[in-house]
Amino acid sequence: MTSKRIVPSRPARARGFTLIELLVVIAIIAILAGMLLPALSKAKESGRRIACVNNLRQLGMSLTMYADDNEEKQPVRQLPNSWPTALRDGYKDLKLLLCPSDGPNPATGYSGTNYPADAAPRSFIINGWNDFFQQKMGAAWDFNKMVGTSMSESDIPNPTETILFGEKDTLSQHYYMPATTLKSLNIRVIPGPRMREVPTMRLPMEAPGILSMAAP
Repeated sequence: MTSKRIVPSRPARARGFTLIELLVVIAIIAILAGMLLPALSKAKESGRRIACVNNLRQLGMSLTMYADDNEEKQPVRQLPNSWPTALRDGYKDLKLLLCPSDGPNPATGYSGTNYPADAAPRSFIINGWNDFFQQKMGAAWDFNKMVGTSMSESDIPNPTETILFGEKDTLSQHYYMPATTLKSLNIRVIPGPRMREVPTMRLPMEAPGILSMAAP
């Protein structure tokens, strides 16, 4: 009787990926990422724009409350103790002065410590009503006379066509914009007891000198 030698069989090795297969997978992942990232960026920027408009809406509501408590008058034009300070009871959080789409640490025109809202980084400017007071004062108008002025709501001729807040240039220190009616801009209405208009616009740093608040 002959004996047979039994040799145990070796387990088959699992087949790995070849270099070409790995490169194909990496290429597919890169293509998918290239398709998805722009869409994600757009969605993120859309969220920032919504947050910016919400901040403007809150500032508009703060202005409404201020006027209700001050005989229908808007904040006095001055610096320091400018409109960010005057309206703060209505918006509280200084972060509302920022638009998320703005650049880092936007400039402001006050560096003291007594009025933290005036010194806070700020993306927005308010209507300064320069043209209204220039027309009212006539030949006696001088830009320095704008200090201490306060706009009465009853003097606004076309409230539904009037811009109250705008977005300034990141490096601009301006607190005020000059025009009463800027119809060509993208405007959003703030609901409230009185209609408010909120623009989503950007004024360049080299805008006309009447914007300057070096002397408030």
